[in-house]
Amino acid sequence: MADSYRTGFGHVLCTEGDTPFGDPTARRFLAFGELYPVDPDDQGLDNVPWLGALVDDWGRAPGWTVRRPVAVDACTEVLDRAADAVTAHLGAAPEVTVISDAAVVTGPAMPHRIWRTETQAVVVGPHADNGPYGYLTHLQLAASPLSLAPELPPTGETAALDRWIEAHVDW
Repeated sequence: MADSYRTGFGHVLCTEGDTPFGDPTARRFLAFGELYPVDPDDQGLDNVPWLGALVDDWGRAPGWTVRRPVAVDACTEVLDRAADAVTAHLGAAPEVTVISDAAVVTGPAMPHRIWRTETQAVVVGPHADNGPYGYLTHLQLAASPLSLAPELPPTGETAALDRWIEAHVDW
């Protein structure tokens, strides 16, 4: 990613290129939520105190809140509201809704919803954090050039659909 910006709501928009909307071939990722799935049985969570404090700092930023504990259902509700907004904007329901598990994203299984325009793949769903934290799951909207993988595999072809999603949502 070349740059990241904050929206008026305080959400992070990452993009390839110099401006978030100036290049139709650039990928854009809007992170509108973060999930930190804590596994109480995991003994390797030495980083919890420092990461929890960092998440609390983010939660004080405009447009963000922190809820503890948070259930997967609450995160799915956030994704549902985002999908409703995209549906309203594009004027069409998602072409595909699939529940993604650990094969696509770290953390609990949640829905990915997929729309395709003439030039863009639009995906709302979870995405694993590839950065230094590695434990977070982003709730994000990804808009990527459809040319990365234009043909959408049938829903039953799970591995191929997972690869298609990854091609469009991975930072």
